[in-house]
Amino acid sequence: MDKNARHPALLLRQRPFLLLLPPLIAGIVLQHKLPQVPATAWITATAASGIAAMVLHLQRTVRRAIRIPGILLLLLSFVLLGAACASSADVRADPRWYGHYLSQAEALLVTAEGGPQPKAHTWYIPVKAAYVNTGARWQPATGDINLYLYRGQGPLPVREGQTLLLPASLVPIRPSGNPFSFDYARYAAHKGLYHQAFLSPASIRIVDSGSRRPPVLSAVRDRLRQYAAAGVRDSTTSALVQAIMLNERAQLDRQLWQAYTSTGIVHIIAISGMHVALLAGIVLFLLRLLPSRRLSWLKYLAAAIVVWSYVALTGAPPSAIRAAVMFTLVSAGKLLTRDAPAVNTWAASGFLLLCIRPSWLYDVGIQLSFLAVLSILLFYRDIRKWMVPSSKILLWAWEAVALSMAAQLLVFPLVIYYFHQFPLWNLAASIPAALYSFLLMTGALLLFLLQSAGLSWDWPGQLLTLLTQGFNRLIDALARWTPSCLGRLFIDAGEYWLMMLAITACCWYGYRRKPVLLLAAATLLLLLLAGFIAKDISCLQQERIVVYNVNRHAYADVFRGKTAAPVGYEQDRQGNMAAISAARMGYRATEVPPVRRSPVCRIADAVILYWQDSASVKPRGTFPVDFLIVSNTTRFDPALWYRCFRPRKIIIDGSLPRWKALQWKQRLEAAGAYVHWVQEDGAWVYPAPG
Repeated sequence: MDKNARHPALLLRQRPFLLLLPPLIAGIVLQHKLPQVPATAWITATAASGIAAMVLHLQRTVRRAIRIPGILLLLLSFVLLGAACASSADVRADPRWYGHYLSQAEALLVTAEGGPQPKAHTWYIPVKAAYVNTGARWQPATGDINLYLYRGQGPLPVREGQTLLLPASLVPIRPSGNPFSFDYARYAAHKGLYHQAFLSPASIRIVDSGSRRPPVLSAVRDRLRQYAAAGVRDSTTSALVQAIMLNERAQLDRQLWQAYTSTGIVHIIAISGMHVALLAGIVLFLLRLLPSRRLSWLKYLAAAIVVWSYVALTGAPPSAIRAAVMFTLVSAGKLLTRDAPAVNTWAASGFLLLCIRPSWLYDVGIQLSFLAVLSILLFYRDIRKWMVPSSKILLWAWEAVALSMAAQLLVFPLVIYYFHQFPLWNLAASIPAALYSFLLMTGALLLFLLQSAGLSWDWPGQLLTLLTQGFNRLIDALARWTPSCLGRLFIDAGEYWLMMLAITACCWYGYRRKPVLLLAAATLLLLLLAGFIAKDISCLQQERIVVYNVNRHAYADVFRGKTAAPVGYEQDRQGNMAAISAARMGYRATEVPPVRRSPVCRIADAVILYWQDSASVKPRGTFPVDFLIVSNTTRFDPALWYRCFRPRKIIIDGSLPRWKALQWKQRLEAAGAYVHWVQEDGAWVYPAPG
């Protein structure tokens, strides 16, 4: 490449969206730090700074003197634009938001945005507010709500699109408080979700019968779901077909999902840019038969229609929308015979998406998708040049490996940060995963076409079943060979950014060949290593207890040094270990002895009793403690508790049903007790983090 082409100013001039995207992101982050600033203020500031930047740009006589201030003012205008977009998209700024009426609300009229999804003890239904009753009249309302209905006997008679009447018994979505765990409350707030409701099915009313004709997309989804079930007899293969074609993942086996995750190929069952690229490639390949070049616009138009139809059919996940936008921009460039640099197209698609949906900046899927594409655009060509096999098959295999290696360079730190694991076998699984995805999608399309034509042939489903079984055996073997230590990695936000900066410096050194960049990378890695050592030394001296906020289960750990001793429970390893594993990784606990039989422990000169067996205490006995932890198996008797234990505070763990825990907390607080209920107040940690 020409040295002048590598000059930063020339690179940015050819790729202007690379210069505009970072200030837009900074503005979105700024608005979330200052949510009290109204949207009108951000919009006014954006207009003022934009006009000022334009005026400075038009002053040609003194252009050199004001060039830098003009550029800075232009960048500031895009920072303010990002803040204005984020503020305008904030549902709390909408006067119709149901949250403005909650203090006087008596009932809510909501629309089910999806069908019931089974949870451990409830049905989850995403709903959207339509009206709120304030006693005097019904007010038009908007805003998303998480609705949880307690599970009973039989299926729940609620379908997507139905209108429901709910009591206005909403509670704020609070963080779990579990140390180092995923902050769902902040994640939900970025999506415009602030409240949830826990109700019995008897407390809701279905206003309409749901007999109206469903939307076209819902009808198509239902028909394709029937085709998949009828054409593929194997449940695992049918679930995978529905996952890649309809974004239906409820039927996927948990162990299969974990195996795909540990080998780094989970993207083949979570709708991503890869599926959009495969579908676009299939359509363009089939349309190569068009005889005239003048009809090339028809080819790209048809491919764009198919791609956007697929995105809509799968529920429009952010990563698929990102790929569809990029494909549309590339197609538009082809039709206009204006081929822009791929990195500029990547930045332009990010710019457009964040202007429309600023909250997607915090979406994990779209972060992984954008980083993977950027990593491929930056590093794939250089990695591919490392080898030039003579055989076409080996060349294709090497290109697939090079593509996987390039994608992982910027992605693996984010995978460690969010999922606490490193996909060791990603390179080994990338080639069969890409081939399997292509064959599965092609076979699914063929199956749907045959079924829609009334041809119920069994051989496509049987071939897909054999293909799936062979592929899953390979992935299961790779997952078993993955060292357990690679599934217990933990870095915090500061360590993530140090790692990313070090990787960026190393890659930039390979591009610019300046020794100062290599020195910067080494310095960043040393700082990262020093941070790890300092945390290990600090954790060797730790002593604390954590009562976890896990719904309907009693979980607690006593941390002493690098040992995490479970207290008073048998571990449920099926579905509730995520919060516990995050805490143990964050506190650097490498040893987990058997469950402690003694419910009493002393932490930092405080005596703590985790009391689960009411019959083990005699009414006349006394045993003063500082903190008393009670669970669902404890008999509610505050008089006995204070006569025997005299606690400073009572902690209610997560094993109680919500209605029962609310009663206990209200009665204890009415009697003057200090109460901490983990499901409402977050996990209880003593000593409290400083």
